[in-house]
Amino acid sequence: MTLNKITPIENNNQRVLTTAQIAEAYGTEIKIISQNFSRNKERYQLGKHYYLLQGEELKAFRAIPQIEELPSNVGKIYLWTESGALLHAKSLNTNKAWEVYMYLVDFYFRHRAEELKAALEKSEKLNEVTFDRIAELKDEVINLTRSVTVAFNEQEQLRIAARANILLLFGGKRTVSYLLYARRVYRQLWHEYRRHFHLDSYRNTPEYRFNEGLAFVRAWEPDRWQIKAIKSVEKDFNAFMETFFDDKDNDGYKKLLADCPAILEEFINALC
Repeated sequence: MTLNKITPIENNNQRVLTTAQIAEAYGTEIKIISQNFSRNKERYQLGKHYYLLQGEELKAFRAIPQIEELPSNVGKIYLWTESGALLHAKSLNTNKAWEVYMYLVDFYFRHRAEELKAALEKSEKLNEVTFDRIAELKDEVINLTRSVTVAFNEQEQLRIAARANILLLFGGKRTVSYLLYARRVYRQLWHEYRRHFHLDSYRNTPEYRFNEGLAFVRAWEPDRWQIKAIKSVEKDFNAFMETFFDDKDNDGYKKLLADCPAILEEFINALC
């Protein structure tokens, strides 16, 4: 199966893929996809990452002309959404899986939204549908747009913005306060981000709120007590270092001050 020849499948007006399609596209086996799902099932949400068809739903699905004939002994089938395809790509974590996922995002999953937009524009221009149908199409486009989450490169931009903000806060990675508090501050940032946008992960940020999310990360500051602790530990560390040297311009003092965070980092890593 070539990527541009994937048979389009829809469920609830949303593009989806079967397990067989996911496995073939990502260059793996169906049983690997199923095993990864079973091992990480708590991360998958029904209706968000996948649909489960059984009974009458499965019977209706079998009747769709473009669907390849399913074995008669299959009693249920999983259909994977764009979010579900992302989780499978993360589980496999191969270059091919990520490359295929990016292609699917741009040319398969979001193609449905583009089709709806084109249909809407044509309908309004030619006036071939009623105003009620136009309103329905608009609502469908809005709902689809809101269901699309940020792409992989946009997730990376959020991570880079968070890292830049925190490095600026600590004055770089080679500081005592960074070694002691950075992990805690990172956790606080993403916790408040998820709470602000009502998400389970920043990776599920809606596409239409990406710029808002980027602005949040860049402007974020830790709690007042965290800032106080960061400033205090740097002040105490410098005061401690000064007890060994009367002259701050002493080359030995400057070298020790520069090397001490690295020495402390090795000590902290050894403890961890």
